[in-house]
Amino acid sequence: MIDWQVLFIDVLFLCLAGGAGLWFKAWLREQQAAIDQRLRMLEVQQKTLELLSTRLQSACLLLETLVGRQQGEEPAPPPRDKARPDPYARARELLSQGLPASEVARRLGLGMADVETLGRMLRRADS
Repeated sequence: MIDWQVLFIDVLFLCLAGGAGLWFKAWLREQQAAIDQRLRMLEVQQKTLELLSTRLQSACLLLETLVGRQQGEEPAPPPRDKARPDPYARARELLSQGLPASEVARRLGLGMADVETLGRMLRRADS
């Protein structure tokens, strides 16, 4: 009689341990999926910040150039990465040639606000 009771308790314990193990495995899988999702979101944010940083550097260089022109200085040309042409420099060129901001934005894949801001800065520098 005791042998059956011990066997029954052992089987119950093994079922309990197996259920806890299965639950833990499912929980780990869920946590891994959540971490993967967070990593994907962080990668998107990193790319956005890199793009913003590039835009801010271009705007800073443009402002330094405009201030230098107003003060009568001729600033040294900024170092260019020949592998990646600066879209804002190209936008300044196209705007100075008289192309409308919408056309420049479409051609270069820039935002209208960025191109319009460049246009206003160029007009102020010329006046």
